[in-house]
Amino acid sequence: PGENDPDNESPVDTIELSPQSPVLPWTYTPAKDATALLSLLEELLHLLIILITELPSPPPKNRADHTKQAKQRIRREVIHRLASGPKAHSELTEVHHVLPQRDNAVLSEEGKLIYPDDASGAALEEALDQVAERKSSRGRLAPDQWELRRWAWS
Repeated sequence: PGENDPDNESPVDTIELSPQSPVLPWTYTPAKDATALLSLLEELLHLLIILITELPSPPPKNRADHTKQAKQRIRREVIHRLASGPKAHSELTEVHHVLPQRDNAVLSEEGKLIYPDDASGAALEEALDQVAERKSSRGRLAPDQWELRRWAWS
């Protein structure tokens, strides 16, 4: 048996990668061609970037750090809500439901110092003042709308 004997070749030596079969034969992929495979790879890399950049903050060291993180989270949630379009104030009050209970407690304590009558809404008002503009409605029955500021898109 010589070195060029076809019976002596291992399965790895006989694999040919072509545009019709861009993957190894013992692996599974939903991609049927090289373009689809590249698209899937791009989606995977995008997912990894999002997971890495959206990791939660480290645990706060003190009350001030916790308050700062809670304010950042509510501000982020307000931006996400307004990214889909202008919203009425009543539609934005639901952002507290997304935040963890410990953040709501910290924001409520902080809010008591600013607005004793509406402690839970103080953080929302502060976030809205930072990232949104109030657009007055033309009709008397329509509520005012909050619109995301230009710089908040980036």
